[in-house]
Amino acid sequence: MKMRLLGPLGRFLVLTCIAAVATPAMAGHNCRPSCAQPCKSCNSGGSKNCTNCGDTQCGHCQTVEKTVLRPQWVTEEKLVTVTEYQKQQIEEKYTVTKQVPRTVTKTRKVNYTEWVDKTRKENYTVYKNQRVERNVEFQVMVPHTVTKTGTRTVIKTVCEPVKKTYTVMVPRQVIKKGVRKVRKPVWSEVEKTFTRMVPYTEVRTGTRCVWDLVKQERTRTICIDRGHWECVTEVCGTNCGTCNGCRSGNRCCAPENCHVSRKRCKPRTRTRRVWVPKMETKVIPYVVCKRVPRQETYEYTVSLCKPETFTRMVKVCNYVCVDEEYEYTETICEPVKKTKIVNVSRCVPVKETYEYNVTECVAETRTKTIVECKRVPVKKTRTVHFKVPVKKTRTVKYNITVCDTVKQERTRTRTICVPVQVEKKIQVRVCRMVEEVIQCKVHNNCGDSCGSCHNNCHHYRTCGKRHHKRSRRCRR
Repeated sequence: MKMRLLGPLGRFLVLTCIAAVATPAMAGHNCRPSCAQPCKSCNSGGSKNCTNCGDTQCGHCQTVEKTVLRPQWVTEEKLVTVTEYQKQQIEEKYTVTKQVPRTVTKTRKVNYTEWVDKTRKENYTVYKNQRVERNVEFQVMVPHTVTKTGTRTVIKTVCEPVKKTYTVMVPRQVIKKGVRKVRKPVWSEVEKTFTRMVPYTEVRTGTRCVWDLVKQERTRTICIDRGHWECVTEVCGTNCGTCNGCRSGNRCCAPENCHVSRKRCKPRTRTRRVWVPKMETKVIPYVVCKRVPRQETYEYTVSLCKPETFTRMVKVCNYVCVDEEYEYTETICEPVKKTKIVNVSRCVPVKETYEYNVTECVAETRTKTIVECKRVPVKKTRTVHFKVPVKKTRTVKYNITVCDTVKQERTRTRTICVPVQVEKKIQVRVCRMVEEVIQCKVHNNCGDSCGSCHNNCHHYRTCGKRHHKRSRRCRR
């Protein structure tokens, strides 16, 4: 309520300042010449003489500081209550119905039909086939060719000469002139800049790995065989084979020693050389060449290219469009009427007589012998076996499954959302009235110096304040 009252009050003070400033300027125009003479210099002399003039005749103008409230949007934090939902687990009991099966034995009476075998004699008739020959007369339609004469209408083509006029388009060559656009080449020399890569060499320093050969003395152990050859004499055994101790093919026993009389083999000796080893160990020195790396600095030459700019004159061809007159030949077709005689074919119906052959059938009576089969009845007797149904009743036991309903209590856990009131800070735009100090000129409400002006003015507007009521609302 306070803000609503301050808004119109501030506007009223501003309008009062404007009216006070404008009052001295309006006084010179509203007063008569006798009254406005003292204020003439104030109205026409400018702002320098206005103060003195106002002190003497037109009233006193003074500057006053006033506090005005102006609306201003401000962002503020506001504490609001918000409802949020939190998840919470609860346990609840529920009843489950379960079907428990059990077997029950019951009895029931069943009606069934039993078939009883019976015999009876019955007479029946059998039909046998009997062949009978008889003569039958029949008619045959024999075809005969008959020549007949008829009349028919024939369409014949007749050609008649007819005079016909037609139009022929005769071509004629006409020479015409036209203008066409021709692109003519115009050569001109243009200075053009090129860039080329100029090769040059550059000496650089690098490091490389060099392998040197270094001799090293090492030792190793070797085995030397210092053996010798010896002669050894061997004796063959007497039990040499299946032939009384001898076996053909045995190098130990000679074949002449194997007799038929199964005598013993004579003993035999042989001499052979055998190597007798004698191993000795010896340590000998040897030289090994080993590769040792080392870093070596060297210089090498690299070929590089650097860009170089040069200028030369280049011929450039530009095409210019030029109008050129040329002659061209155009073929024009002109209509020419001509006459010619044309044979026109016309169809004319003509009647003519012609002969045609018709095949007619004449009925002839002929006779043939046919064989007929007659069915002769023969009576016989037979014994028939048949079954007669007899209705009986018996008691049958059967099992059925019965389900009993059993209730069980179970516990389950489920999640629910519980509303919780939470306070949060939010950003809110608020319209606030801010005090502002302004300076304005105020008139002294037309004192005694304006009294004569009040009496002598012909068209005088009353000195006072105009109230303008306007409402200003803060719109968001």
